[in-house]
Amino acid sequence: MWGSSLILLASILGQFSEINGQARPQDVCVQGDAVNEGNCYAPKCYCSNMFNFPRSIEKETKGKQKNVVKFSSKDDIPQMVAFTFNDPVDQDTYEPYMDLFYGKQNPNGCPVSVTIFTSDNNTDYCMINQLYRYGYEIANSGKSRKSTVNFWQQGSGDEFRQELSEQIELIHEKAEIPRTDIRGWRTPLLQPGGDKLFRILHGNNFVKYDATILAGPQSLTDNITWPFTLDYPIQFPCGIPPCPTQRYPGFWVVPVIRILDVNDLVCSFAHRCIYPPQNEEETYEFLWKNFEHHYRLNRAPFIINLEANWFNEKLYAFEAVKRFIQALLSRDDVYLVNTWQIVQWMQDPTPLGKDNKLMNNFKPWKERGCEYLPRKMKCTIKRKSKSFVGEINLALWQWLFMAIVLAILVRKDWNAKD
Repeated sequence: MWGSSLILLASILGQFSEINGQARPQDVCVQGDAVNEGNCYAPKCYCSNMFNFPRSIEKETKGKQKNVVKFSSKDDIPQMVAFTFNDPVDQDTYEPYMDLFYGKQNPNGCPVSVTIFTSDNNTDYCMINQLYRYGYEIANSGKSRKSTVNFWQQGSGDEFRQELSEQIELIHEKAEIPRTDIRGWRTPLLQPGGDKLFRILHGNNFVKYDATILAGPQSLTDNITWPFTLDYPIQFPCGIPPCPTQRYPGFWVVPVIRILDVNDLVCSFAHRCIYPPQNEEETYEFLWKNFEHHYRLNRAPFIINLEANWFNEKLYAFEAVKRFIQALLSRDDVYLVNTWQIVQWMQDPTPLGKDNKLMNNFKPWKERGCEYLPRKMKCTIKRKSKSFVGEINLALWQWLFMAIVLAILVRKDWNAKD
């Protein structure tokens, strides 16, 4: 007993000296499991400096008996992939949401899912309702989605509370989504808002998790951070200040994990890299490189942060992402899930099991069933065409046809002058 306690004390003191030189020893998080002693035990508590998932986790069963779940290697962990979008939902964004994800299934037979952090600006709540009934997670990004850094760095608690609460009510009333199903928050511009915002997120029980804080690798050899709880303060340097510095027990953070562009420089959003991919093949390889970093290193969730308008601006990006999704779903240990489903797995960590049987029967991911919910809202969604890409291709052919006709007319006119 004394030996393990001394090891724990040494671990705390060692980490204490590494965290900005400011943390108090009692604020340093040490991940414990069924074998190793610590001060933070999964599945209720996860440290922000956890890079390798615990090998053995003690879970309570319904009869309050202890059940030890073991992960002998990373290969026992399902690779979760989450697409998250920061967009209003309108006709331009609804099309790619549907064309990329609708009708596709995970290895457990349930529909794939994504998370959409939406605001009130230009949002069609009928479309939000439809996406929700198709299994997409609808999360909160504030009513007005204020896009000034100063607001999120210096705004008052009352202003933050208003942004959160009013958008929750709009989603609930206009899109007919239960308040309890609006679980996630992402601050515009990835501005964490510091303790002022996190006190509201946690204290008012507005949401269950934050997906704003920047973390993760600077190279393909660096460790990747897992989602964590704020039972202890964040243990890594703040990427975009101000980050929360206090404890918020039980509140989840699903960090924005940095990815690496085609020249291996870091970026937070796939469409905003310094050296972005320039064609379909480069885009596919860029996504696959970052996926394999997670898959081969530690199986931490691979979260792809996007804006759907990327597909309107770069036509090749849509085809590349479509190929990427097909490649992911060809693997029986990869699941395309939303952000809340990642938290659900962290709360009840379950190995793949033989022939993936354990994971394919994971109950929290089947709580809504594996069928789409019937439409309820009396509104009409007019899709522009059967296929988003088909519409783009039609427009290109029309442009090409007009260019050819114009060239013929110019040539005839030139010949007539001769």
